[in-house]
Amino acid sequence: MRHHTPIDPRRLLSGPNLLFGVSLLLLVALGSWWFILHWSEVQTLHRVRLSELAAKARLQAVELGHRDLDPREQKAFDGPFEIVPAAETAEGLYSYVLTPKWPALALRTQAPALDELRRKHQRRRLMIFGEGVLLLLLIGVCILIFHRLLATEQRNRREMETFFQAVSHELKTPLAGVRALLETLAAHTVGEADIPRYARLGLTETARLQRLLENVLMANRLGRDVFSAHLREIKLVAETREFVERRNQIFPTQQSSFTSSGGDEATVQADPDLMRQVMHNLLDNAFKYSPADPEVAVAVTIAADTVSIEVSDRGIGFNESDKAALFEKFRRGNGETIGDARGYGLGLFIVPELLRSMGARLTAASDGPGRGSRFTITFNRD
Repeated sequence: MRHHTPIDPRRLLSGPNLLFGVSLLLLVALGSWWFILHWSEVQTLHRVRLSELAAKARLQAVELGHRDLDPREQKAFDGPFEIVPAAETAEGLYSYVLTPKWPALALRTQAPALDELRRKHQRRRLMIFGEGVLLLLLIGVCILIFHRLLATEQRNRREMETFFQAVSHELKTPLAGVRALLETLAAHTVGEADIPRYARLGLTETARLQRLLENVLMANRLGRDVFSAHLREIKLVAETREFVERRNQIFPTQQSSFTSSGGDEATVQADPDLMRQVMHNLLDNAFKYSPADPEVAVAVTIAADTVSIEVSDRGIGFNESDKAALFEKFRRGNGETIGDARGYGLGLFIVPELLRSMGARLTAASDGPGRGSRFTITFNRD
């Protein structure tokens, strides 16, 4: 299971988080103010238009009510009005009785005019509503962008902190070992018979340091997308056998077995340097998570269409649900963070990318916690 770092309340009030919170409040306030302002303007405009129409109707009704000429005999008014019997309507906002001379008649606003005003008002409301929705979407996009930028910045900061913590720890061990060996040799306290053993110890520590630097540089190149493989035809069985034998010589305390099946002649397109880095990382991972007496095996299998390399161990294994964590940067196979176990969390992170650049693929399998792991590299045969 993964271990989740508890949220530090102090980080919530840090500069980026505070800036994001203030920006979020300002954007929400801006959107709310804009919607309320324009909505109220549309409502006010509709009331003003109705009031203007009513005032015009009232003025014309007063004027017609004082004329001696029958208003029905000619069009004696301007605007969307009509003369109707007063009994057909009630005096109010849209109709007025022509008093004092024509109390049996009334001036009424025509229904189409009122309907047109209502339609215009409805269109304006829909327009404001649509613009409000669009503004909210834009605000949402801005919030999402701010959140992603903030999350990316915080993730990068955590990764840098974790990286420096891990690499500084991993650098100290081989450097301290090499320094101790050199001080011992400089003191002339070692007999000639022991010099080869001390030389092997120094070679082991420098090899560990070299792999660390190679992984760091490769992870940086992968992150900047400036990486490319130099493919050529290699004999995978012979290359793998030679690699295992040489590694066993360099690391006498980390012996791995080698077997092959299906023949010895299988050529694939690969980058030899990258393949060595891949195999180093897989074997380092196998020994790192194996018990005191590890059993690590490398097996090459040649099939009709594929060639595969399997690195297996009898170590801690993993659950199927934790498989994705195996290949995350600065994570452990059991989901632990960089500070919970030895190492720097880059080995398995870069392996899939290196293999992908060579047209190969990597799969991981385990029978469960405590039952070992199997990592399989698969190439398509030429």
